[in-house]
Amino acid sequence: SASHNSLLSTEGLESLESLHTLLLSYNQLTTVPLLSTECTLTTLAIGYNRLETLSGLEKLTCLESLDVSGNCLMHHDVLAPVSALSRLKQLDTRYNPLSSHYNHRRIASSWLHNDLVHADFTLDHVQLTKAEYLQIGSS
Repeated sequence: SASHNSLLSTEGLESLESLHTLLLSYNQLTTVPLLSTECTLTTLAIGYNRLETLSGLEKLTCLESLDVSGNCLMHHDVLAPVSALSRLKQLDTRYNPLSSHYNHRRIASSWLHNDLVHADFTLDHVQLTKAEYLQIGSS
């Protein structure tokens, strides 16, 4: 775990190919870490950093659990990279400006990969409702 270290950069992580879990919460990161394209990462926790974008996440196609809570994600369109993650089972977006939107869960669900319509999916620690499942892939 590299949490709680005031990290500004994740330089060097791209050479690690056998990562399964990466815990980088409570740092000062402004970008999603660059990782090897061979990476087998299934869990990424980058909550409580300074992220304003999730660009780069689309390359982490093995991700099953993603925590981006407590960042600076303003609008739901920043979730676009998440739509490439067909194995995702959990997404935590709580404590971001976007999560205070009155229709947050439905909008966030719309950015999920189409294949997830048949999965048990948890958004912000709560299972998706039937209405939210109907939104999957619509953005």
